[in-house]
Amino acid sequence: MTEFRDLSRLPADQSYWDSLEARINAELAPLVRAAADRKPVWWKPLAARAWVLGGLAAAAAAAALLLVPSRSAGEPTNPTGLLRPPDDDPALVAFLSAREPPDVAALMLTAAGSDR
Repeated sequence: MTEFRDLSRLPADQSYWDSLEARINAELAPLVRAAADRKPVWWKPLAARAWVLGGLAAAAAAAALLLVPSRSAGEPTNPTGLLRPPDDDPALVAFLSAREPPDVAALMLTAAGSDR
């Protein structure tokens, strides 16, 4: 004999299941409501400042876009501006300044020839 009950012998009577549901709701519902009332609402201070936080996030995104160097089709693609990549990394400079993406082998050879 096993320690588990045979679940194929569950009652098919609807009144049994209704009484079981009523008993579970009567015993657990007050405990669940009390636990929900005791739990601190961590998001409430953030929700009160949602418009301010959203505006700050939008301003930070706009500032990051303004700091990115401009690229047009007519001028060379040398990166300039405040967000300039390091000049001493030839693989990164070759990747960013190329008109088309370089081959992986070319990047590996460029990186292997660096002084690092």
